[in-house]
Amino acid sequence: MGDDPVLQIGLSVMIILMPFLSIILSKKKLKYIFIIPLASMIIAFPIFLFLVILQDSTVYSKYLFYASMILWTSGGFTMVFSSIIYFRNKKQEN
Repeated sequence: MGDDPVLQIGLSVMIILMPFLSIILSKKKLKYIFIIPLASMIIAFPIFLFLVILQDSTVYSKYLFYASMILWTSGGFTMVFSSIIYFRNKKQEN
């Protein structure tokens, strides 16, 4: 999985794209910074469970796996923690 270029490219793009989108949303209201990370985790988790249950019986299972891993890794682990740090820093400024 670490040598897969599609997964690496998708993860790189989403790790760069998601913070910018979250910061744009947070300019409207500060708590909106958590919308994109939580939405990506909410979308990725059922896809992953679907793949665990069916295990390669669908034609698109490889692409669904890519989508779930990209959304979960970039949205879940990276963005939640960076959003919390950004939220705390902005909250202290105000």
